[in-house]
Amino acid sequence: PAGSVIHEWPGRGVEAGIAAMSEDSQKKSEGELDLFLKRIQRRQRFLKTLRSLEGALSLSLVAAALLILADRVYEPLTTTDQKVGAAAVLFLLSLLISAIRSKSTSIAGAVEVEKNTQIPQTISTAIYAREGKLTENTSRKVIEDAGEVSSSIDLAQALPIRSQIGRAHV
Repeated sequence: PAGSVIHEWPGRGVEAGIAAMSEDSQKKSEGELDLFLKRIQRRQRFLKTLRSLEGALSLSLVAAALLILADRVYEPLTTTDQKVGAAAVLFLLSLLISAIRSKSTSIAGAVEVEKNTQIPQTISTAIYAREGKLTENTSRKVIEDAGEVSSSIDLAQALPIRSQIGRAHV
């Protein structure tokens, strides 16, 4: 890295010092990439759950309407508090199921971020590199580049919530 001083390791030489620095840099880049991929997955899960709000609300309102209809047709079976409680539990249960079902792969999240931020396929290529699908030297370089790129990306702009809200009404 720029500004680094390469020390000669006693008994090993300058090459060993460079290799150790390269290894440290790679570990740091992999750590940054892992953290970034986890942040992408959390944000995607949140956005998918947000998209399911409309369905969950509709389901809970229909359940409440059916309970009210059953009370009108037959004799009162439940109190108003029970109807509201049942609708709320159904709403929360729908959101929970949606959050659990909304898992996405790292590669899908990386591709979406790359597309939305118009950056080259650095992050998705780094995922393939980590899986051993590239040569060792190429993998190291790609992962380091992805670590640098990921630190400069703002996920709030790459995966915006506002566009998800607008998309639900279209």
